[in-house]
Order: sequence, then structure tokens, then C-alpha cells
Amino acid sequence: MSGARAIAATDDDIDARAASLVDPAFTFDSAHVFRIGGPGKPRLPLGDEPLDASLIADWRAAGMSAFLHPFGILNPDMHLGQIRLLAMWNSFIADHTDALLRIDESADFDRIRATGAIGILIGSHHGEPFRSVDDVDYFRGLGLRSCNLVTFGQNRLGTAVDEPAGGGLTAFGRAIIERMNRLGMAVDVSHCNERTRLDAIAASARPVLMSHANAAALCPNPRNVSDQVIRALAAAGGVMGVLPLRMLVTAAEPTTLDNYLDHIVHVCELTGPDHVGLGLETPFEGFDSIPAANQMPLPGYLRNPGEQRRLDLPVLCHVRRLDTIVTALLRRGFSEQDIRAIIGGNFERVLRAILAA
Repeated sequence: MSGARAIAATDDDIDARAASLVDPAFTFDSAHVFRIGGPGKPRLPLGDEPLDASLIADWRAAGMSAFLHPFGILNPDMHLGQIRLLAMWNSFIADHTDALLRIDESADFDRIRATGAIGILIGSHHGEPFRSVDDVDYFRGLGLRSCNLVTFGQNRLGTAVDEPAGGGLTAFGRAIIERMNRLGMAVDVSHCNERTRLDAIAASARPVLMSHANAAALCPNPRNVSDQVIRALAAAGGVMGVLPLRMLVTAAEPTTLDNYLDHIVHVCELTGPDHVGLGLETPFEGFDSIPAANQMPLPGYLRNPGEQRRLDLPVLCHVRRLDTIVTALLRRGFSEQDIRAIIGGNFERVLRAILAA
């Protein structure tokens, strides 16, 4: 298999190697989400309320070097909602400059290594706040460095996976991508439908992100990605983050860690090991223990219509889940070099190319 090599080792050897791989490596989660509210009222950070510094301790304990947080906007005025969320993130980072660094440019990856700060790439789940092409400049000035073109239905840029009409990238969407390319902002097509994904990859002069999606060949959920798109993404220099949400890993239960790893293996078999990473989109504590009243009030977002399956893989619902993933990759025969690429190196390489002036 491309990207995996046979390794003869005992379980103890593998556990020791996994533990020694994660902490010194550059790690990157391309769809990091987290819970707030503590054990009493756990919820997702869907508003613009201040964040708690205890998050930083969790990120440190997890061995996270950097992450992309693609925030969701619930404000009916999505332009204003995005401004407020960017203000919240900028305030949080400014209050903790001893520990955090906003990723704005390629050189910031070097600064992360030099200072030990945790890098935060601020992203948005929504293209709707772009009311004009010049809004790309405006939001870049506020720190936005990545944007999903469309998440639900149809917007002025393109079409999402839940829209039956099946449109593609619009003329306005092409203009937005051109400006994002010029300014060094990542184009993310995770929630786009097939046509919009292919159109956006073809339209972009820089590599494109698929920050959180899985292989449709293994799980034919509309949110997942065809082999054609995976190959096109890789051919254009992009990278795809795979996620462990059960409904995107298997079409039916049981769902195991091995099933999740199968998606990484599948992408490697299609493209080699340089175009896949981790876009976990799961809080350390998981989603399933969040009370229903505190979950995202958007039908079908956390669960597809009629979907009653649990979301989490419990084996990955803990702070040191990277150790679990790395151990499993070693047992599947991946080399240490390829594992370093998968847990962070691939996204670093692609983001350096996107953010370069």
C-alpha cells in the first residue's frame, strides 16, 4: 500500500514509539472543535461569549502544535456574526500571547516552533458573510485565513451537499476564490457538493483544503467525498482531513477505530501519503454526552435527518487521542515519516503554500 510499510515490532515497541512520536512532532487538527461550560452545562461554543483559559491546558496536554477552528455562525446577520466571532478569537489570543499565536502567514509556522506557542488558524464554516468580493480583504484584515464556501443549501458562492438542486460554483464564487488566492486565504470545500468541489479545485490557483470529510467509497454519506474529488484535490496540491464521526465512517454499525483508519488508508492508496491529515471535528469529551438542549440548534447538522446513531468513537474521546491514532497507524504498518506527515506535516506544507505572499 502506498504510504504504509511493513514494520515488525512488538506491541510494547509500538506503544513506546507512538508515545515518542506525538509530542516532538508538529501536529495539526484541521477541524478542531471543543466544548465549553464545564461538566455541569457542556455545550459547543456557538456564540461569541469569552473563551476560558482552561482550553489552553487541554491543547497542551493533547500535544497540539496548531489547529484550524472553522467556527459556525448562528447570528441571523452572518456578516455581523462573523465580525463578532473574529473579535472574540482575537481577544482570546491577545489575552494569551504567552501561549497562543494567530497563524496569519507562512512564517508563523516557524514562529510556532521557535516559541512553543500553539498556533490558531481562524476559519469560518460559511461563505455568506462575503457580501462583496472586497469583504474578503476586510475579513482577512480581521484575521480570517480559511473559509468553507458553503455549508448548507445554496448560497451566492455555490451549493452544499444537502441541496437537491445540484448547482456548482457560481460566478461570484469564482471571484471570491480569485481574491482569496490573491490574499492568501484557504479555500475549504468540505461541505460543498460534488460539482462545487470540482469547480472550486479547478478555479483555485492555490491548493484547496478539504478540512473535514471522509471517503464516499467506504461510507456513501452525501457529506463524504468521491474518489474523483480526492484525486483532483491531490493533483492540485491539496490535502484532506478525515474525521471519526460514526455516520461518516460507516454506513451501519458497528463502527470501530479500524474503520476510521480505513479512510486514511483509502486516501493513501489513491494519492499517496502526502494528501491526508486529521480533521477530527470532535471535542475531547465527544458530542454524545452533550444534552440535546445544548447541541447545535440546526436540524441535520450533528445528525442527518432521521439519523439516530451515536456520533462518537469513545476510543478517541480523550485528550491524548493522538497517541491512540498514532499507535493504530503504526500497527497498520505506516512508517514514522508518513505518520508525521499525516498528523500535521501535510497540512503545514499545504498551508505554507496557501498563506505565502
